[in-house]
Amino acid sequence: MLQRAYENNASIIQAGCGWLPDSYLFREGIRHALMALGRRPDPEMSGYGNPYGHTGLRELIRLLLLRQGIRCDLSALILTHGASQALELSIRCLTQPGDTVLVEDPGYCNLFPALEALGLQTIGIPRLHDGPCLATLERIARTEQPKAFILNTRLHNPTGTSCSPSVTHHVLSLAERHDFMILEDDIFGGLADENTPTLAHLDQLNRVIFISSFSKTISPGLRVGFLACPATISARILRLKMASSLTSSSMNEAIVHTILADGRYRLHLEKLREKLAITRKTAISSLEAAGLEIFSYPDGGMFLWARFRTGLDPVLVARKAAEQAIMLAPGFLFSPDQHQTSWLRFNASQIDDPQLFRFLECCYANMEGHTFPPSADR
Repeated sequence: MLQRAYENNASIIQAGCGWLPDSYLFREGIRHALMALGRRPDPEMSGYGNPYGHTGLRELIRLLLLRQGIRCDLSALILTHGASQALELSIRCLTQPGDTVLVEDPGYCNLFPALEALGLQTIGIPRLHDGPCLATLERIARTEQPKAFILNTRLHNPTGTSCSPSVTHHVLSLAERHDFMILEDDIFGGLADENTPTLAHLDQLNRVIFISSFSKTISPGLRVGFLACPATISARILRLKMASSLTSSSMNEAIVHTILADGRYRLHLEKLREKLAITRKTAISSLEAAGLEIFSYPDGGMFLWARFRTGLDPVLVARKAAEQAIMLAPGFLFSPDQHQTSWLRFNASQIDDPQLFRFLECCYANMEGHTFPPSADR
């Protein structure tokens, strides 16, 4: 599914994908940045660049974090080739093969094979409406002695939920009590209300590594991400980055720096949030009319976690959908052990297509015999 999704076939309805359509991205900002750099090239963009990343962009990111109440030393802020590299570098810094790492269940599907490739033991913590299940987290942390917990505090992938302030405080308390690090993957944070609490804000980067990128708000093609980490481990992470890629793309970082320095990025985010709010409302109404129930009603972002009221098997539905050039994302893909579930991930920004809803309505009306066994859905 991942391979087909990234092949970017325009004829396929990407109902379950994890990114925004081109029309939502900051194409105008990229165009203005390229024109500005053409007139006055950035001195940092033509060479290998600084191992830490573009100096000016790091300064602007530090200010963005400060506006969210996160104080960060510039020496502990490292630019990466997207958030994926930031996650990998952080995990490699904190673990060795055989160590246990906690993830959310459901969670980011592309993370699980990456952890497996590093020889790590992965345990899923159920994701509830207000964040990870605290009882399970405490029990597993006590018995398994994990080295790290990777989670989305804001606009969780795939459910779209955000952690409540109470859960956020408890997660940090458990990390301190059981001595594990937290990798806060805030890849969708730019689409959230800036007042939504983050672990990095509460912790001030003592036990939290904060990870994000501009892929979901400017363009995934630029592949510019970053991590802000405790000062005690920044040198180790930097050495790992240099060992794998020397530096990140100074040219792409110069483009993002120019966009942020221009001053219109915040206005773009406000418009993007407003557009997504309208899109989500319409998508929820359409999905419910087609016979699906919604797990939670997100206050931001693009994801909706939904299932058929009749308990249709999402794998069977996804196979039928593929025959009609519709790509759905059945929920088992988002589980670290790929357990069966009746849920599917929908991308609210990618489902404005009558063909999709005709298909879903047809499934609801005609496939009631192909139901999902309730006992298997955790």
